[in-house]
Amino acid sequence: MFGIFKAKNNDKDVTTNPDILFSPDIKTSEIKIHGLKLQDNANLIPKNQVSTTTFEKYPVDCLRFSNGGTRQTWKDNKVFYETVDGQKEHLLEDRIKSVLDFGGILHMKSGAKYVVRDRMIVGMGIHSDILRPYKKIAKGKIEKKFGKATRIEEDYEQTDGELWHTTYFYENRDMKISFFDPDNEIDFINVGLFPYSFDNRP
Repeated sequence: MFGIFKAKNNDKDVTTNPDILFSPDIKTSEIKIHGLKLQDNANLIPKNQVSTTTFEKYPVDCLRFSNGGTRQTWKDNKVFYETVDGQKEHLLEDRIKSVLDFGGILHMKSGAKYVVRDRMIVGMGIHSDILRPYKKIAKGKIEKKFGKATRIEEDYEQTDGELWHTTYFYENRDMKISFFDPDNEIDFINVGLFPYSFDNRP
């Protein structure tokens, strides 16, 4: 009986022990998602569980326009880009390889996200299915569950002034909790580095 409790306490994976994020004494470097943690080698990420990618390096034949931009389109979970010869698909297997080689984000079928830089996992996201244990935590109970936030920021919709997101920053734990106010629920939790872009131009 006591062995069961001990095993649970030693489990630092959010997918099997969601309560781990409620423990302020647990170091972010110890938190795991599907057995992987920050600073692990990105080659350990199972490629067959990747659903899509973002911020991968543009293909070398990607057409760049006069303003320096590129044109990509998404359809049926496929990515297409413009070349001088017309539109071409950027295959998922090539996008995964690009992220591993040059950086970007791998999105897993479970809702986990791994930020990759220099072939290391530098950030992890909790979304979709694996977010379920946290999703319905009431806004007024977030700090009771996760502890006192370092700071809280509110983001209002520009057109009508509606409160859109409330973000709770835990700087000492390198964690961010996003509460989507229109749906009255947590919509994601990020730990580690989670950039908005990568400089992955050809």
